[in-house]
Amino acid sequence: MNTTHLTEIQLQLYADDAEAVSAVLKDQAAHCPHCQLKLEKDLRIISAVKAMPAPAFDVDLAAQVWASGT
Repeated sequence: MNTTHLTEIQLQLYADDAEAVSAVLKDQAAHCPHCQLKLEKDLRIISAVKAMPAPAFDVDLAAQVWASGT
């Protein structure tokens, strides 16, 4: 097992795509309570962002640009 904690970048990569990280990183995340807590936090943030509604624009920006002639 790794004796150092995962970096913020490693944690974010793991949270974004767990299948893309190495077995060493997976092992560290599975056995280190500190890394587990940080990974869970990142996963909750990603989940919350994905659950946010997409912004809705009620302005036709393209039409306004064409109408202005610029």
